[in-house]
Amino acid sequence: MLRIPQIRPYQAAFWLLIVLSIGVKLVAAQLLVWEVDYVPLIARGTAWLDGGSFPVVGTLSSVAAYNLPFLVWLQLPALFLTRHVPTVLIATQLAFNLLATVATYRLGRELIDERAGMVAAALFTYSQVGISSAYTAWAQLLLPGFCVFFVYCLYRWKTDGSAGFVALTWLVATAAFMTHFSAVLFYGLLAALWLILRLPWNARGLLAGALLSAAMLTPYMAFQVEQDFADLRAFFTRSPRIDAQTLAQYAHLKPEAQSSPAGAPPPVADASPSDDAPAPEPSLNEGRLQRSIRYALSLPGHALAALRLPFQAALLTLGAQLPPLAPLELALRLALEACFWVGCGFAIARCWRAWRGNQTIPALLRRSVDGRALLLMLVMLGLLAGLLLARATPDENASYYMSLYCLQFLVCAYSLRCLAGERRYILHVCLVLVLLWASFNSLDRLLRVAGHDAAQHSAQNMSLYRSIEAATNFIAADWEGGETLTISYDLLPELAHQWWIVPWHSIDPLYRMGMAYDFLLESAHGLRNRNEDPLGVAAGADYVLTSQPGATRYDTAAYHLQRFGAVVVLKRNS
Repeated sequence: MLRIPQIRPYQAAFWLLIVLSIGVKLVAAQLLVWEVDYVPLIARGTAWLDGGSFPVVGTLSSVAAYNLPFLVWLQLPALFLTRHVPTVLIATQLAFNLLATVATYRLGRELIDERAGMVAAALFTYSQVGISSAYTAWAQLLLPGFCVFFVYCLYRWKTDGSAGFVALTWLVATAAFMTHFSAVLFYGLLAALWLILRLPWNARGLLAGALLSAAMLTPYMAFQVEQDFADLRAFFTRSPRIDAQTLAQYAHLKPEAQSSPAGAPPPVADASPSDDAPAPEPSLNEGRLQRSIRYALSLPGHALAALRLPFQAALLTLGAQLPPLAPLELALRLALEACFWVGCGFAIARCWRAWRGNQTIPALLRRSVDGRALLLMLVMLGLLAGLLLARATPDENASYYMSLYCLQFLVCAYSLRCLAGERRYILHVCLVLVLLWASFNSLDRLLRVAGHDAAQHSAQNMSLYRSIEAATNFIAADWEGGETLTISYDLLPELAHQWWIVPWHSIDPLYRMGMAYDFLLESAHGLRNRNEDPLGVAAGADYVLTSQPGATRYDTAAYHLQRFGAVVVLKRNS
């Protein structure tokens, strides 16, 4: 007799929310951008598939050091199937996002209960980070997924002790580290939890995890040996690989330099010390000590600000277009933040009582729902402490704290479980809160896409994929002069925040103004731009790409002008 599998209500609700979220994320992906941080992800994988060398490095970081290449590798499966850039980016990031959502549900179900898993997964997948990470190939947006994968594998290691989950825990930590350098904290966290939880020893799993992790790291480390570990030194010292002379050569391109009055005197701090000035060493030590004390005193404030981040992102489009909903949206965020803090209080208080009742810490963290919620908090605090000790403060590096988001949503779900219990009316209120969260975030994204004016000049519109693709398609269809041409990119005056691309060219020639256009022209149309100047500007160019304000710098009577969103293409009249 055929048995029909039983469908549990919260499991069905979870899958329904997942399906609906895919539609929202695909609509949001209409505003996909194609800029400097994404071009190398596709370009390096494409070069390998076309017969080049295997990608051993990723993008260049803020210190001009090569990131590790896992984010490049992540795009390779989709690149095997298609070279269409939006399809590759959206398919890869959406698949990772959905896996992270499922992992959040599974972790919540096993640590707390099925209802909590559904709630936590819904809070994550409909959050602004959850929606953006479904189509944006930005390393920090993958941190929530890696963190929940890591905790799930770690928990299964503790409960099952199987070699597979032991190896997977190490592999997830390595993949996260190879995606964003801040995930190196996963290794320290793993060592601490090994001692606290008394994780079972599994030599086969540990050996497999170590060997596979070493295999993943080997290509990048071999490259570092050739480079005399220049990139790793730059990461640890936080000093750019670019020499001071090169940085000074392009300092005039910085936004603040362009807005400062010409001929302004240098700051007093830049003046040379006089002969009778005190010895620098004591003052340096004193300043370092004062800074350390001041930073230590600021740590509680930084920790509080970091833990509030998931609940601070106001839905500006929703508030602007539907003002009556703005107070309700604010109240919803405050209610969810209150749930998080209440959940922390519940877990601490209940575990304290159990510990006072002579229950051991490892048993408490393993056997009770409250202990497992406390385990989530310990993971959060470990990552939080590591980031703050590395001086990655939430005001300057807010995106680094995205790794905590899924764990915080799980604590919110635990709090709602404790508050509701079996009281149906409170349970219904909790579910309404979750549905409002999903509805408001979805509506905000849909309104943002529907009301977006791609023709208005802005930095985002200048990087909008559909505008860049339309401009390159026009040039490819219009050009009749062979496989090479000269394109000038007069973009920097209006995109001064991208000034760093120019000096970064000395490390990687791929980096130059207009690299997003050049890649599409060559990969999709077989056209190569002869202009390789990092500034992007070339005299006597066949085409000029600029912005709407940039077009006013040209005699439009001498050019044929075409607009594609905020991008302007100028072709000299023959």
